[in-house]
Amino acid sequence: MKLAFVVQRYGADIAGGSEMHCRQLAERLSPRHDITVLTTCARDYVTWENAYPPGASMENGVRVQRFSVARTRNLKLFADLSDEVFDDLGAPPDRQVEWFRANGPDSPALIEHLRVHGAEYDLLLFWAFRYAPTFFGLPSVSERAILLPTAEEDPAVDLDVLPQFFAKAAGYLFLTPEEEALVSTRAGRT
Repeated sequence: MKLAFVVQRYGADIAGGSEMHCRQLAERLSPRHDITVLTTCARDYVTWENAYPPGASMENGVRVQRFSVARTRNLKLFADLSDEVFDDLGAPPDRQVEWFRANGPDSPALIEHLRVHGAEYDLLLFWAFRYAPTFFGLPSVSERAILLPTAEEDPAVDLDVLPQFFAKAAGYLFLTPEEEALVSTRAGRT
């Protein structure tokens, strides 16, 4: 199978849970499947500053395609927007969508790659619902998208824009039964 693994940041020096899960799965499946990790050039999830060069490379037997982050995260803007969106869960949908953009990482080239080349993959697996590459990238390939939401009880999972987003995935892979129940309820698939 030809698979794309879409994750916000990737590398052996990345300690995040979603990122580590993606890397371990990619390394284990790469001997039997054609896997490309589509990710950003960011290493730091606070600033999203570009730290790796853009382009293709091989990392521990896995093809990795990195795309530049267009802008680092404006921490003040993000904090203010987070207060606005989470202090009043009735924030307008456009502000909620803007929260996903501000949360980042903002990589228009990665989103464009998914739009243009998404049909070249048998399946595209997306890690972590709360990050921009998943939120903005999954809808363009929804008919072949598998979401690994890594969701938990936090204010972000209750945003009004998420039921429609969660419903777009063709399938899911959950890490726990509790995560499955949470996302299935939000997606209207209970």
